[in-house]
Amino acid sequence: MWYFFPTSLDKDGHSPSQEELNAGIESLREFPGNRVYNMALWQPHLQDPEILEYIYTWLEAHLNCQFDWDSMRYATKQVWFMLVPERKEFENDKRMYELLHREHIVNQINDSGFIFKDATVHKDLGYRTDTFINNTLPRIYMSVHCLINFMHKQYGYHAVMLRKVNNCAYEFNVAFGKYFNNMPVLPWCLTYFYSTPHIIKHHTTKREMISTDDNSITMFKPRSIKYKGTTKTLTTAHYWDKERDTYGRSLSLQEKIDAYPRFKEQHILRQRLDLKNKPLEFDLDAELFPEEVFLNYDSNHQGKD
Repeated sequence: MWYFFPTSLDKDGHSPSQEELNAGIESLREFPGNRVYNMALWQPHLQDPEILEYIYTWLEAHLNCQFDWDSMRYATKQVWFMLVPERKEFENDKRMYELLHREHIVNQINDSGFIFKDATVHKDLGYRTDTFINNTLPRIYMSVHCLINFMHKQYGYHAVMLRKVNNCAYEFNVAFGKYFNNMPVLPWCLTYFYSTPHIIKHHTTKREMISTDDNSITMFKPRSIKYKGTTKTLTTAHYWDKERDTYGRSLSLQEKIDAYPRFKEQHILRQRLDLKNKPLEFDLDAELFPEEVFLNYDSNHQGKD
């Protein structure tokens, strides 16, 4: 059965148990891949259950999404895929050029294009842009999809996945930096899971694939996008049919407008939080994990005998 991304949640549904979510995270260990540096998973509900209300307010203010944010609050557990500094002793090892140093992360927070600039820009910092694009990013997104796939196939949960959070790194650190010992961090992708959608995004191609005559080349059929003049209209959406456990009829334009009542008021909420204009200071000597966690490793992450 396909899974769909909800834009509104049903009040009669539920989030996964922590045991189910732990099993999903554990499944990432079975997923093949290269060495993983800088990637961390943050579950804010385990640090402070009451923080989720503010997180949803933050998301509503800073992400340009067609969501019913009131119903999104029914989801009581979240997994954030983060980029965080490795230990300073690893950063200081010249052999580990794959690492994003904490200074790199600070630069990315202040300049959202920093990481993706030409590699020569970072030569003095001992960092290679192609390493980030070829190693770090693929590992993050493969892990995201591995978790989503596991949670759906194993337990039947639908996923919300938000990549837009990485556009708001400064505001994130102002709001939530204390949960990371005020170290500079980059939010890269947010996922959360829920049993029953109310409205889902869906397009009419049904994920159809097209191929050349000899089937040697295959790609997804491009979906059509509706415009009113030169303005893209609201995303195609369907109500969820709980009895059939699949998508039902599509929403009319007016129903879509009614489904996201505060979409046009986003800028007002953003101005009220005013995080972009608040000062931001980092503790560049802090660490996320105690030193004893790394007692069996040398500075090149190789196990000692």
